Amino acid sequence: MAYDGFGITPRRLRVCALGCLTLLHASTAKCGEQIAETQGFMDLEARGSLTERWGYFLNHQSKVRDEEPEYFLYHIKGGLRYKAAPWLDFALAQRYEESRERGKDDWGREYRTEFDTTPRLALGSWTLASRNRIEYRDFESPKIDRWRYRNELKVSHPLPFWDLGGYVSEEPQYDFEVNRWSKHRATVGLTRKLNRWLSADVYYRWDIIEQSKDEGEWDNVQIIGVKLVIDIDRLT
Repeated sequence: MAYDGFGITPRRLRVCALGCLTLLHASTAKCGEQIAETQGFMDLEARGSLTERWGYFLNHQSKVRDEEPEYFLYHIKGGLRYKAAPWLDFALAQRYEESRERGKDDWGREYRTEFDTTPRLALGSWTLASRNRIEYRDFESPKIDRWRYRNELKVSHPLPFWDLGGYVSEEPQYDFEVNRWSKHRATVGLTRKLNRWLSADVYYRWDIIEQSKDEGEWDNVQIIGVKLVIDIDRLT
């Protein structure tokens, strides 16, 4: 199949990948060299199929940081995925989250509903995916409930050693409560199948987050994450 009409070529995908890496490297130059926080993410996810097109998933994530309290967030998320076409997926998920702010011991709760639309384009061994997420965030009082839009553009390609895959992504996030882009996220990661039913994703991420009380003031947060995915279908 030819994609000349879209102007998308492997060369342009390589340029996009290089651009994401450049953004990751240059983010401190734009928003200040001080790192406000270093965090660690740990995900465990189980996935399975219901039919040829429908699937399900259940995810648990924990987060730690180098400030008190160190263990500050966990969530549980479950949902359904629908494969509308080889190049288009939809997903609907519900998420329960508890978190603690810096210097505080009390846990705040959030209930979040997420709807994803993800078109994909494969060019040889390159894959370009654009996940568009709309989410409604239902907080405990006194925090204000809000809508948010997130668009993750991800380029992935297998690597020529150790059966690894590599990817880079960039994800801006628009907060409708404040009517502006309030967060930007750049990620570079490695994936690998560990056996027939278990795969791993190890990544480095840079979040640029606007301080909620100061428009135009930004914090830099660096993250090291690990995600393990269990394929339930291959367990049986």
